[in-house]
Amino acid sequence: MRSYFFQVVAVLSLLSSCNSTEDSRQKAIDLNNQGVQLRHTDADKASALFKESISIDSTSPAAYNNLAGVYVEKGDYKNATNIVESLVHVKPDLAEAVFFLGMLKEKLGERDIAQALYEKSILLFDGRIKQGDKYLLANRANHAVALIFVGREQEGRDEIKRILPEFPSDSPMIEVLTNLDKEKYLQSILGGAP
Repeated sequence: MRSYFFQVVAVLSLLSSCNSTEDSRQKAIDLNNQGVQLRHTDADKASALFKESISIDSTSPAAYNNLAGVYVEKGDYKNATNIVESLVHVKPDLAEAVFFLGMLKEKLGERDIAQALYEKSILLFDGRIKQGDKYLLANRANHAVALIFVGREQEGRDEIKRILPEFPSDSPMIEVLTNLDKEKYLQSILGGAP
């Protein structure tokens, strides 16, 4: 589940990255992709490639996300948090990063900060939904999850129920969210005890 989460975020992040010259951006993407290939067999080499990718294109969320994922898999939540904080500094409107930072802060016991980050992600997802962002399903599903995370469970579950008939081909994925348990979700993404 963790690996799938990081891969999905990486793909979406790559689609939204910009602000580099095309050659350097491609080099950063290539380094990131090499790191992805090595991530489960040589985490140290993968980390070095992700860091190099970030140094070439500091605006591409994929390498930050993948580097944070390596730290999460090692149980190094502090370094994962530092990486995601850097990403949020560079991309403050990237709702997924803000939400993920909230998860990491919660894992570190910083629940008030986590709550504020979840609330911020809700506003960011709201903005995308209102603008008709092309990733409407993902934004609405993430919005619903964030609502559950801030304690607005019924509102989040109602949103999930509204999504189901609108996206029937994606209903198996969406149905998983209907019984989402925050603590189990945190554990499945971040590992260890919540």
